[in-house]
Amino acid sequence: LRDQWRQLVLYPLLRFGSSSCPLSYMLIVDALNKCDNKGDILMILQFLTKTRTLKTVRLRVFLTSRPEIPMRHGFY
Repeated sequence: LRDQWRQLVLYPLLRFGSSSCPLSYMLIVDALNKCDNKGDILMILQFLTKTRTLKTVRLRVFLTSRPEIPMRHGFY
């Protein structure tokens, strides 16, 4: 999961050159509660929080999920 995150999301975002006005992109994550492994939910949420450190792009995340326990814990 970590390698997929790096290769499919993080590294492409890091390739954008720096500018005075960061580019905005939207990442849509649908039905996060459907992950088979509840630990993956927490890991994905941690990955998403680390995108705040990106300087060259502004990433907006639209996330859908049912309000299940792992989701609530991840947001806390």
